[in-house]
Amino acid sequence: MPEQDEKRQFRRVNAPVYFSYAPLLSRPATPLDISPGGLRMYSDEKIRVGKRLDLTITLSDGRIIECQGQVVWVKPLPAGSPARYDIGLGFLKLTKENEQILAEYLAEY
Repeated sequence: MPEQDEKRQFRRVNAPVYFSYAPLLSRPATPLDISPGGLRMYSDEKIRVGKRLDLTITLSDGRIIECQGQVVWVKPLPAGSPARYDIGLGFLKLTKENEQILAEYLAEY
């Protein structure tokens, strides 16, 4: 996967965050890692590439970041995995202030 890593603009971090999104799926998704450019999550429901979601990201220090995200890739996971799909979201409409808050928060990890 070095080829994919070369395309990545931001370092991914496994930082303690909670996020929710709308429209809500019938089962919660689990965030795996996050960067200033997006996040990766597991989900039991397939979300189509290009779908936009309204995100609320709660940092462990209580600060909240609201933005929009767009599904950029979806990969099925093998049987026995923690979920059915591995999904990558890119952040859209992230204010400069929230981008700075997220970058500073993630720099701690």
